This record gives sequence, structure tokens and C-alpha cells, in this order.
Amino acid sequence: MYTGSYPLAGLSGAGYGLLGIYLFYALRFPAKFSPQNRKFIFVFIAIGMVLTFVVPNITYASVVYDDVG
Repeated sequence: MYTGSYPLAGLSGAGYGLLGIYLFYALRFPAKFSPQNRKFIFVFIAIGMVLTFVVPNITYASVVYDDVG
């Protein structure tokens, strides 16, 4: 639950939720994805996770839980 003093906006949770689905399928069914596609998925998620924790005033809970969920 958010208890901060700054407003929240955005749809990053939905985007990371979709990337989480791609991550699941890339790990579960690696033959369905080319090596370049798997690398793109892993790098894109890694960059997003790093930026989530580096850039101030971003709520990390939604991004992390959408990737996991």
C-alpha cells in the first residue's frame, strides 16, 4: 500500500506484467524463442529493474511484484 506524499501515475505495472509472461515462456520453453529474443527480454527486464531502484520517487513494489506475479 502506498503511503508516500507524492502522486503516482503510469502503467509500468501492466508492461512489466507482460514482460513477466514473456520471461516465464522464455525460461519454460526456450526452443520457442531465438537466442536474440531471449537476450532482449532478459536485458530489457534487467534495465527496467535497475532503473526502478536507481531513479528516485519510483515505487518499486508494483514493478517487482508484476514481474514475479
